[in-house]
Amino acid sequence: MSDHPRINSRRERLKAYLRHNGGRIIVDGAILATWIIVAVSIFELIDYHRWLLYFIVFLGVLIYSRVTPTWERPYTSPDEPQAD
Repeated sequence: MSDHPRINSRRERLKAYLRHNGGRIIVDGAILATWIIVAVSIFELIDYHRWLLYFIVFLGVLIYSRVTPTWERPYTSPDEPQAD
């Protein structure tokens, strides 16, 4: 059984989720935006193939998403099946 509170309202679940993960969402967004800006800047300087830029950006985002932990739900949804 989960130790998280059960929240029935979707609006309240969203607020709880953003309150719990808001800082991580902002940090992750800032890191990914920085990665994209740096990659684009470097490729603009060296004037290389555009498809390689897209591949490098995609690969960087993919690697970042695999090495960072997932965002957590601080609640139990009424949509989840009950564990007996």
